[in-house]
Amino acid sequence: MNILYNLNHTEAINEYCNEQIIGNKIIDNYHEFQDKKNLIRIPMTNKYKYRPDRVAYEYYGSDSFYPIVLACNNLRSLLDFIPGNLGNEIYLMNSDKLKQILEI
Repeated sequence: MNILYNLNHTEAINEYCNEQIIGNKIIDNYHEFQDKKNLIRIPMTNKYKYRPDRVAYEYYGSDSFYPIVLACNNLRSLLDFIPGNLGNEIYLMNSDKLKQILEI
């Protein structure tokens, strides 16, 4: 099953990286990132240890989305992003829901 979302739209990423939008879109919608109906599970290997940016790049098309990977897994730091601590699988936001939240 291929779950590459490839949300690689330069305008959207630039907007997403805007400090005010991050505060509004992620923090204001944090409950959406915790709701299991919006998430998918994927296996996590040691190749992703401490690398939510790598996951974001591979699944969303940009490492700029790494805060979303952390939020979906209820983590505050990339130092907590360890396969064993997460049951060797991680949660990612469904691409349609992510587009809706970020308005892209």
